[in-house]
Amino acid sequence: MNEDSTSEKRLLTITYRFRFEQQKEKEFTVRLDWETLDILHEPGDPLPEWTELSFHQCPNCPLEESLNKSCPIAVSLIDLIDFFKDFISYDEVNVWVETEERTYSKRTSLQTAAGSLMGIYMVSSGCPILNKMRPMVLTHLPFQSWEETSYRFITMYLFVQHILFRGGREPDWELKKFADFYQEVELVNQGFAKRLNAIQLPQGDVSLNAINFLHSTGSMAGMTIEVDGLEYWNKIIMAHWDE
Repeated sequence: MNEDSTSEKRLLTITYRFRFEQQKEKEFTVRLDWETLDILHEPGDPLPEWTELSFHQCPNCPLEESLNKSCPIAVSLIDLIDFFKDFISYDEVNVWVETEERTYSKRTSLQTAAGSLMGIYMVSSGCPILNKMRPMVLTHLPFQSWEETSYRFITMYLFVQHILFRGGREPDWELKKFADFYQEVELVNQGFAKRLNAIQLPQGDVSLNAINFLHSTGSMAGMTIEVDGLEYWNKIIMAHWDE
């Protein structure tokens, strides 16, 4: 996309700034189209072989190779994976995340920080499965705990049901299809982890463990419903809303 066409769009920008030991810094600025939340990213050419759709394609991927040569997630993550390959997952790093509304900061493991950043790219990349999580980018919350993840995941799902209801479609108020939804997301996380495993990065395992981190927090969100039936949230909410 050329500079003129980009300047005509209203952009949503999220900047991650990493400070490593010896004061080395690296900055990633994610630019998204405000209207669609499409990520504005043009990778170099040629694309590496591991970005091809058929290279360890996710088992639930609905894309056809005849129409889509590359995996949209892989293409969106080329620069991040290339940078993080020289680091170790448990390296400590100071991270600042700047959005239009506020700035977050934390000292944490590189895999946690990288996973938070990679999540933006993944849901905005054009993957048909992860596209459904794209509304969460507008209220991006870095370094989420599993409690925060489950709350945001479930409230987004219920908000979607409200939109469907207003449009005359049948909503899933009882969350009967929520488990199916997050299981599809988990299959993508697992599938992409297999893709990264196959690359055999020379030193670092940051990207792979970042994906595994996203997988584990997503699993905990799903278990919130399946295991305890939202008991934790039910206790807090009903203490103040039970009239």
